[in-house]
Amino acid sequence: MLAQDKDLADYNLKPIFDNHPLHITLYLTQYPLKNTKLLISYVKKLSQQFHAFTIKAQYLTAAPSGYVMLKIKPQLYLQHVSDSVVRSVHHLRDPLANIPSWAAHNPQKLNSFKQYGSPNVFTNYAPHLTFLAPKEIYSVQKKNQLIQGLANAIEQFNQKHPTTIKATVSAVAIGITDEQGQIIQELATFALK
Repeated sequence: MLAQDKDLADYNLKPIFDNHPLHITLYLTQYPLKNTKLLISYVKKLSQQFHAFTIKAQYLTAAPSGYVMLKIKPQLYLQHVSDSVVRSVHHLRDPLANIPSWAAHNPQKLNSFKQYGSPNVFTNYAPHLTFLAPKEIYSVQKKNQLIQGLANAIEQFNQKHPTTIKATVSAVAIGITDEQGQIIQELATFALK
């Protein structure tokens, strides 16, 4: 419905489901390949401590990259799962990794990255479901214009189509991501109790 909304048609958005699994990121960082098996082992063990749970989402937002996301309402158990994963595996990360370009100019996210190898952990954790992506790459000036217009169009869309979505989180997974944090290859998935 959003991708077909006439107010949003000018923004050249495409669904990402065909190429990327729908997911909520718990911890986004880089690991040396030599740590892959150990990382999978840690996450498998952690997954046995967690149970399936329900999340709720209420509104859409646009990222500075042009991706459209459904924001997840704050949920203590989801925060606990994310925090537990970070605490358990951050020591395996690549300490020489570069901060993602989308987070490099935010002081809070930069500090989180320096400490944990991720811009979105603990108090900076902002769970969401990404489902629309730009169809093309624009110049910085054109992108900034489009993002501002997209943000306004999404605000109008949210007002016209208020909704609450519920979903059950039933697994945790490990994957390889692209530059924007979208999963391009799943390495392991573990069902929650």
